[in-house]
Amino acid sequence: MRRLKALLPRSLFGRALLILVTPLVLVQIVAAAVFFDRVWETVTRRISSALAGEVATLIETMARYPSPADRDWALNIARRKTGMLIGYEPGAHLTGATRLEPTFGLLENRLINALNRTLPEPYTLDFWNHPTDVLLAIQLNHGTLRV
Repeated sequence: MRRLKALLPRSLFGRALLILVTPLVLVQIVAAAVFFDRVWETVTRRISSALAGEVATLIETMARYPSPADRDWALNIARRKTGMLIGYEPGAHLTGATRLEPTFGLLENRLINALNRTLPEPYTLDFWNHPTDVLLAIQLNHGTLRV
């Protein structure tokens, strides 16, 4: 208790300043935490929805134009426009492909929810084997799409 008393200001001006500044600093800290939490939540939701929409658009394009030349054209456009590594393996089958339930962290749950809303196809997600990437594999009728 004596150490704490030694740290507190002794003058009336110092005490008044402490009474006025401490609540302002606390309010700013709380406001910043709330602001950044909402920004993080909004950004992750939008990025997850955008990724799910881009993948769903590619799947629908590949279903509409099923020839190998058209499929390669759609894959090349998707690679160029999104900057993602996208591959298609004809005839490949995923083991353990399902619709995931959101039971992970915030970012993972947002992505899973967006994929479940957008994709009817079974898929797998790998969040952990590549430290900078999320690997998405989707089982299609005639092969596997890997993003």
